[in-house]
Amino acid sequence: MTRKYLQKAGTKQKKFHDRTSDQVFNKGDFVWLMNSNKKKGLSPKLRRKWIGPGLILKRVTDVIYRVKMGPKRRPQVVHCDRLKPYLGEDPPLWLVKQTKATPAAEGAQRQPSQTDTTPVTGAALGPQEDQ
Repeated sequence: MTRKYLQKAGTKQKKFHDRTSDQVFNKGDFVWLMNSNKKKGLSPKLRRKWIGPGLILKRVTDVIYRVKMGPKRRPQVVHCDRLKPYLGEDPPLWLVKQTKATPAAEGAQRQPSQTDTTPVTGAALGPQEDQ
């Protein structure tokens, strides 16, 4: 009798897990990464549960991905259960800065900057309130 209930519970859990873990990320997708680090003296309620956004670099297997979380951080190999899609409209700032710097690093011709060299005076900043 107990085996029957255990088997029934196991199939129910497997069905739920298969339904939730069928999320597929592609190369170039932005994701959040679950932060599983615990620090002594810091309440788990107050720490950030998700860090990122990060960038998917490669799909290693069906459930394992290589993710880069920052410009100076090494890529991590992460299971898909620790990932959540990033639904923001703007890409991460570190990625924008990195892509802007890439053409100059590849030896592309830089255009001379056309900056205004006139000094800024107090009148140019606008009216100020008297205190």
